Amino acid sequence: MTVSIYNHIERRRTTNTTHSYRSEFLTDSLESISEYWKCCGCLSIMYCNDTCQKLHWESHKRDCVKWKKKAKKLASILLLSSTQDYPFYFSNSFANDLLNLESNEMKDKNDLESAQQDYSILLPACGDLRQMIQTVYSLPVNFTGSLKFVLNDIDPFVMARNVLLLYMISSSTEVIAPKIASIWLSLHLSEEEYTLLRASLHRLIEMDATRFKESTSDVVDVSAHSYNAMREVWMRWGKLQCHKGSKDCIKLEEERQNMVPQDEESRSSVKSYVGQVPRRHAASIDKWFSDGVIMAKETQKDILPYYNCTFTGRKVGQSFFAGTKIPSDITFNYCVNDDCVPFQMWDYLDMIKNEDCDSVTEMCHAFTTKCVTITTNMIKQRRMKLGINISDFLRLQPLLPRNAQFDRIFASNLIDYHKISVVLETLEPLLSNDNPHAVLLTETINWYGCLEKDADLPTDPHTRYELLLRNRRDSLVQSILADARGNTVSIMREFYNNMIYFVTYLRARRIHEPEVPYSGQLRRKPPTWLDLRNWSKLNLRDFRSGRNKVVPLCRRVNARTVSRCRGSNRILEWYREDGTPL
Repeated sequence: MTVSIYNHIERRRTTNTTHSYRSEFLTDSLESISEYWKCCGCLSIMYCNDTCQKLHWESHKRDCVKWKKKAKKLASILLLSSTQDYPFYFSNSFANDLLNLESNEMKDKNDLESAQQDYSILLPACGDLRQMIQTVYSLPVNFTGSLKFVLNDIDPFVMARNVLLLYMISSSTEVIAPKIASIWLSLHLSEEEYTLLRASLHRLIEMDATRFKESTSDVVDVSAHSYNAMREVWMRWGKLQCHKGSKDCIKLEEERQNMVPQDEESRSSVKSYVGQVPRRHAASIDKWFSDGVIMAKETQKDILPYYNCTFTGRKVGQSFFAGTKIPSDITFNYCVNDDCVPFQMWDYLDMIKNEDCDSVTEMCHAFTTKCVTITTNMIKQRRMKLGINISDFLRLQPLLPRNAQFDRIFASNLIDYHKISVVLETLEPLLSNDNPHAVLLTETINWYGCLEKDADLPTDPHTRYELLLRNRRDSLVQSILADARGNTVSIMREFYNNMIYFVTYLRARRIHEPEVPYSGQLRRKPPTWLDLRNWSKLNLRDFRSGRNKVVPLCRRVNARTVSRCRGSNRILEWYREDGTPL
């Protein structure tokens, strides 16, 4: 028997409740496909035994050689991304629960000891607060332990916004929480919200790192050099004239419209996205693209008298390295990238479970408000601590407490910008030696860019037709699409099996880093799975034979129409040799 490995690592199709949509990459009726022989040449075919493999070799040889050649060719042209982008005040992917305790330390529901333990999480190059907030929101109801987060980013603009929000959250009440949500999400603010923002900025500017820590009851600890860098940003925000009726008011609405690409392809992309969401949500999403307002209730921008100064910052290419004083000649402009949409930073399934209504912006505001309230309660219970450092992640370790160890490290998509070996070797010493469930997570968003178009979606008409037929047989997909205004190519991503391309990409990355030897390097053979798995002192979880334990390798697409999942993001889990394998 010969079958593709990846046919047995696909999304379980369910139809009933919203909760059932959470099924991610799961194995099907086979109890364990790891019992099968796997082709070591292409890593994409498995066999019931070695005899079966030998019999199939003549038929498989051509494809096997093709994929090995693809890995070598890709390695020769592989380019990593540039980091000179706008500040990421909102990310372009939704947040994850970085602990997932019920599937790890608390897998046994009677494990009271694990429910009472404290956990530490490191977020290098973290961007906005969504990962931390989502993790707090997702804690099991019987969890009574404490959490320690260390947030790190090279960008003082991003961290200044994070610490401003954390400062307000740390002293929040249920009355203030909705205002914080508006300041976090909305381009336009009411007078009450703007007054809160201005007062918070004023207090932050007047303090130093020591007084700031005291003001948060020792909950948020910011290094002195980081605080000084952020103060430069706060001071500039505080000087901006944000009242729309004033003569010198900043022109954020105009600048926002100028940042939106005017080409036909971009307009088509927005139209396609709005077409795939449920019909009842379309009006609110259209409105947001028009005005950028996210409030507790649908509100016209004309009755909101202030702009949100925290949506401003440096332009692309302007220096943002840690420790560099913000130049006095920088003009603070609207700087939220057009593909970073606030209501897409949360999982649509979480938002709709919290509050199901027609307006996506109302749902997003309500969910953010709830997350702020839950986080505030954790802080008031003295069960949460936060450390803040602005630095390159390569220089982070000396800034941390001596012998600092973390149960989870989420490295965002650092491997899109740095060699995988560099990311692993830099962060591996910080992963806990004592927790067998400790995991380092790395994300890649841009992996398919150097491959042919089929890496993202098939170009062959026959394959595309087969995928459409398969979607038509899936009741969950059809029930979702029935409520949309139009169909898009995203429906094909629900079942498109492009995992062979992803494995080929990982093999090319291994070849691309010759300073890290692998078994076939001298004989110019592409890396085997063992070479991928044993990249450094950490082991890569074998997503071919099962699923990740903390965050899914990738997500179902059509179950999260509003979250705009591309279907191409991949999250890899790395664990110690003595940790918990699949």
